[in-house]
Amino acid sequence: MSKNTKATKQLGRDEEINPDELLKRYAALKRFLEDNWGRIGLDLPRVRKPDDVKSILNRVPDVLWLPAFRDFPMGCLLQDGSEEVSWREVRETREKYKEAKREEGRLSLESHTVHQEAQNARTALEAAAAEYKKQQDVKRAQNQLQRLAKQLRVEELTNQANELGASFRNTQKNREALAALLASQDAWLARHEVVGFVRDREQRYSKTARNFAKAMAGLPFYDWLYSVRKCTSIPGVATVPTTHWFQVLELLKAIVKRTRPANLRRIELKLRNQLLKRDTDPALRSRIGSQWHYMTLAFVDCRGKGFNRTEIPHKIMARFLDHCERPSVADAELAKHNQLPG
Repeated sequence: MSKNTKATKQLGRDEEINPDELLKRYAALKRFLEDNWGRIGLDLPRVRKPDDVKSILNRVPDVLWLPAFRDFPMGCLLQDGSEEVSWREVRETREKYKEAKREEGRLSLESHTVHQEAQNARTALEAAAAEYKKQQDVKRAQNQLQRLAKQLRVEELTNQANELGASFRNTQKNREALAALLASQDAWLARHEVVGFVRDREQRYSKTARNFAKAMAGLPFYDWLYSVRKCTSIPGVATVPTTHWFQVLELLKAIVKRTRPANLRRIELKLRNQLLKRDTDPALRSRIGSQWHYMTLAFVDCRGKGFNRTEIPHKIMARFLDHCERPSVADAELAKHNQLPG
């Protein structure tokens, strides 16, 4: 192995991810993070322990089934795994798993082939036995069957098929055990890398939803820094759109910042007026306008709770999302009649 290869492996770069694949991962993560930044955007940038990463992400209902984690390897962030491991240990487990998978495939094919040959030999022998029964000389028929059985290698093939079947089952169990171990190791190491991004002593990147998506997109194969740099180098990253819910959160932040005191009734009115302005993106106005009833409910939920100015936008968006995603029958009907003017 060359020095460059060794250095690359030591830095937590297990294998190269195709740029198109990395872009898809980034886009899915960015959408997830931005849509749910109200729920997780206060605490994720302050995370200190790997297990806390999982707890924070699990605040999002059915998070494991969302595209970012269902369709891509970053789903390991939500899996069980609390034992500390190194990149080297994970790499060794991954190589063992790959080898076990290859061996399982080889044995599966070989076992199937020999099993079929043994079955064919037994079938031929059974057919011959049925014919030999018609002979008058029983002893002669038995001798003929014994010779035929040797020629067909019935016993040899049957024993070989049984041995291969046992080897295949053992290899399958080994592969399953390695898969479980690798999943656990990937989970801890990936969450550890998220913590590493947050606690970066050099503070090279701000803890925005966009940068979190870049840091997480390469997991569990890249360390967070390499993931950020690889994502940044992909031209298509800059064209991934900002979600509507994140735009609303940013509007709320700006409104709260300039509203003193931070009266929620005034903030709600200002948000409504901002959305109704002519220069507001029509798509954004339509998206939030159709759900405006749930936004009014979110403001009601947050009144009198004593949230500070930093918390207010996040808490409102979190409650808004809860109402949108799990509306009562009555609220779903009221939402049809309490929309913002188009």
